[in-house]
Amino acid sequence: MVYRIKVVLISLALLTMTSLSNVQAQSDERCFPETGFCIAGRFREYWESNGGLSIFGFPITPQQEEMVEGKPLQVQWFERNRFELHPENARPYDVLLGRLGVTSLEIDRQDWTAFPTATPLPECRYFAETQHNICGDILTYWRANGLEFDGQEGKTEAESIALFGLPLSEILTVTIEGQSYNIQWFERARFELHPENAPPYNVLLGLLGSHVLQALQAICIDFEEPPWALGTQYGDPVGQVPGNIAFTSGGVRVLVQPFEFSGGGGTFNYAQIDDAPISFSAGQSLRLNHINVEFDFNTIGFSPSQVSLDFLDLGGTENLAVNGNPSFIDDIARAPSLMAGVAVSVNVTPIPRGKSGTVMLNGPIQSFSIGGQEFWIDHVCISP
Repeated sequence: MVYRIKVVLISLALLTMTSLSNVQAQSDERCFPETGFCIAGRFREYWESNGGLSIFGFPITPQQEEMVEGKPLQVQWFERNRFELHPENARPYDVLLGRLGVTSLEIDRQDWTAFPTATPLPECRYFAETQHNICGDILTYWRANGLEFDGQEGKTEAESIALFGLPLSEILTVTIEGQSYNIQWFERARFELHPENAPPYNVLLGLLGSHVLQALQAICIDFEEPPWALGTQYGDPVGQVPGNIAFTSGGVRVLVQPFEFSGGGGTFNYAQIDDAPISFSAGQSLRLNHINVEFDFNTIGFSPSQVSLDFLDLGGTENLAVNGNPSFIDDIARAPSLMAGVAVSVNVTPIPRGKSGTVMLNGPIQSFSIGGQEFWIDHVCISP
């Protein structure tokens, strides 16, 4: 009898310890109904002690294992950055931040080393390493924030550099989701000036974590071989009629449709896998000669919120339509900033004989179509 009592007592003790451990694990979590994700353990401690919501944003994934530069790491994504757990390092370097400023520029096919450099300016902090200044409200914000290294009040320059990195540009004017902003790029952040807000909210950080994660989850169509062989045609020359599916890639159905003229009427010619006569993107591209191609996203398993593509335009007019609405028919550079509830941004670079650039759509996108007369597209990326 005594033996049985001892066994019961030991079992109850083990059960109590397990329950306490579970309660402790649950109480260690901090969850956010805004995104449905939680932070816990070292990541929670790091998030809370180094700026929290204003610096990192909400969590947008759980903590999980991912491959980073060929190594399996525990990672968690936030709206403005990515945390990486490095238990082999002593604190505070056991949590490292992704260089998402650099990564975001790479995703957008921008080379920060090609940004115009500068010489030292008065009342600014100049970094010879990148040949850029930090000035004004951005300098104030940069100096006021940083990782916590020494436990002392205020932030040292080393703590600010550890959080944001070095500047990669001077102040630039860019279009973000249809709005014009003055911004500055850093290794780990994009600073945005919002003069309409009272300090400290007159400087906000871009949602680079969301942007980079979306790009990593994106379906991209690059028209490379395989599966696309150079010279492959779609449309009238191969017996296709408007509405036929030319091909499917990543679940995206691509249909051929008539090209419309601004004065009325239209035509239906061909699309072809091609080497463009002027380089505008890496490798092969899709030439559109008096034809539109429609990208249908109803069978890919998610609802896209962003679509981007590169283009080359060597003459004539273009067609652009979103979600089955009537086409915009004109120079693509003059496309409206809003179509069918979707924000449209077109960036153009003049080149000999024409122009190249990018088209960006942001919003609820079920489909879009694009076409031209002497027009090429490449690197069509669809993101959740």
